[in-house]
Amino acid sequence: MKKTLICLAALAASGATMAQVTITGTLASGYRSGTYLATPAGVRFDNLVGAGRTNTAAAAGVTTDASGLGVDTAEINFGFSEDLGGGMRIKGSLGFVGADRSGASVINGYTGATSAATAGGDTSLNLVTGAGTLTLISALFPDYVTGSLGGTAAVGGVDMSNKITLPRAERDGMMFTFAPIAGFIPQVFQVEANALPGLAYPSAAGVPLGLGVGSSGAATAVNQRQTGFGVTYASGALMVNAQYASADNRYTGQNTSVTDVQRLSGNYNFGVAKVGAAMEVDNTMTGGQLQMVNYVVAVPFGALKLSANYTTWNLSGMTDPTQVGAGPATLKNGTKTGAGIAADYALSKATHIIANYASWEYVVGAGARSTETNLLLSYAF
Repeated sequence: MKKTLICLAALAASGATMAQVTITGTLASGYRSGTYLATPAGVRFDNLVGAGRTNTAAAAGVTTDASGLGVDTAEINFGFSEDLGGGMRIKGSLGFVGADRSGASVINGYTGATSAATAGGDTSLNLVTGAGTLTLISALFPDYVTGSLGGTAAVGGVDMSNKITLPRAERDGMMFTFAPIAGFIPQVFQVEANALPGLAYPSAAGVPLGLGVGSSGAATAVNQRQTGFGVTYASGALMVNAQYASADNRYTGQNTSVTDVQRLSGNYNFGVAKVGAAMEVDNTMTGGQLQMVNYVVAVPFGALKLSANYTTWNLSGMTDPTQVGAGPATLKNGTKTGAGIAADYALSKATHIIANYASWEYVVGAGARSTETNLLLSYAF
């Protein structure tokens, strides 16, 4: 649901201009209970896409229980749109997160944040032309395999970012999305790998978001950018997306320095059920390869939607002995898995009761699984 404000600009002699501003947001509160394996020390596979909120415990290999009531999401977004004439339009959004006393959206979603202060959220500025749309964005990017960038989040399941898949990352980026061609929507993009607190290599301090940083500089101030292209095909019940990106600022002999990234996802709606799958392959400078795959299915029963997903991580070919260890305290070759189930009951278009459960191996050879259960009441306005 959107609340629309019509803002009339000053009338010019050549005619009036009119901008439309919308205010939207989400508030979700409820109960969470979890058992978490401690975050291991050592190298993380994060230099391309960022570090994220991690599970906490006293020491590596130890589990900790946590539960309680609270706010999961408290976000406000301002959207705007204006007709520029000549077939052109400007539109965009400006967001705020953590709009509650606990700062929930900041702590739950944003890397390194521990305060309860309201923080800036995702922003985008889009210039729409006849040929396509130029987008400038600064956002907390979801992971491709289980997040909204791929084709499985629209189906359902549980977000496995920083559980099985890579953590979400705060990035600045630019992309051009071409006008559809016979159902195909091509896109070119470049995104910077900013705001990476806790990064082991090349920068422990992370790279700040903001104008004038992220493209060049010392190794401790710049991480790897992705430059690439993609295409989306959508027709009827079918949606497919494919992407390829090349990474710069490569470091010889580093397991976590990426050369290129390949992504493929899609979903299909059979009516009685909707299915989807997504895959990402990251190749490294030492010949190593990270493969992440997510499978998801959802079945609607009137206002109730039930969904489940199964997610895998496989790391192979890592050769640097300083970055591959025998225990869970370091990044190592092998497979880890996770699974989730979710129920979403719509009391109205804006109001939902959400319940989900996830179980996952936080590291290869963990010997124990982390679990998390959420029961939430959500309202979107």
